Amino acid sequence: VKKKKYSRSDTLGQILINMREIFNIPADRETRLWNKYTSNTFEQQACLDKTVQDADLFSSQLLIIEIKNSEGTWPRQIPSGYKQTTPRPITTPKPSSSSVGPQKVMMSERGG
Repeated sequence: VKKKKYSRSDTLGQILINMREIFNIPADRETRLWNKYTSNTFEQQACLDKTVQDADLFSSQLLIIEIKNSEGTWPRQIPSGYKQTTPRPITTPKPSSSSVGPQKVMMSERGG
């Protein structure tokens, strides 16, 4: 887990770009951004133009960047019936041992 400071006015897209740089994720690899609520409850952040404030993220919030596996699957499979635009958290199973683990950044406040 890497700790990084972000402003409430930073967008999720800016954070995603920053996370790709921190974890050396190539530009051609598809990624998803998640925030973690509890030990097994996550919310996918699909609207990358939202600000930290608009997304209701808080200091010490854990953000996870998930990298699509080379065979085209995601380490965390979204439960059936989940819609990407659904603004509620979802509970997902832990990734399989054969998948690439997600990379994590813990939010902390920065002025702005």
